[in-house]
Amino acid sequence: MTRNLLRLFVAIKLDDPVIVGRIARLQEDLAAAGLRAKFVEPENLHLTLKFIGEVPQEKARRIQRALNDIKRRSFDIDLRGLGAFPSMERPRVIWIGVSEGASQLEGLASEIEDILMRHASVRKSGKAFHPHLTIARVKGRVTPSARRVLEKHSSDIFGKISAREFLLVKSTLTPRGPIYDVVERYDLS
Repeated sequence: MTRNLLRLFVAIKLDDPVIVGRIARLQEDLAAAGLRAKFVEPENLHLTLKFIGEVPQEKARRIQRALNDIKRRSFDIDLRGLGAFPSMERPRVIWIGVSEGASQLEGLASEIEDILMRHASVRKSGKAFHPHLTIARVKGRVTPSARRVLEKHSSDIFGKISAREFLLVKSTLTPRGPIYDVVERYDLS
């Protein structure tokens, strides 16, 4: 990454310690079952609304200003069940799903994409938005033991959070994993 470029995304942070603890225990169970994966660190758990990518600093300032135009109410998000991309049979990314709050997340993500395209020339992703919380990126074959852990927790209820803000986040990639810094917070009133 060039020094003058910022790698950005927009997200809702997961900071409820009880839910983070439940997810951390699940990650530990998967690791103990032999799942070779890069697990998302507890402090980095978030629901991505829009991955922007690397942009020059001036464009980052336009993005930061454009996001101020989002005016939405706060809402609840119910985190439940496990899923995987591209599928549970061949997982590359393991995630926790969203039941309540999914339509609000979809609407917020769509509005963010529209505003960033109009006011900051950020391209639309071209993919359908699927609300989820990534917990692991799988690095190899899934062991039978890990598959059993995934099946055991496939319908778990992890908890409910209240989305009261969303964040513009700078991601710095390091050999030990990404470091996230909040650029700006935007209230959902």
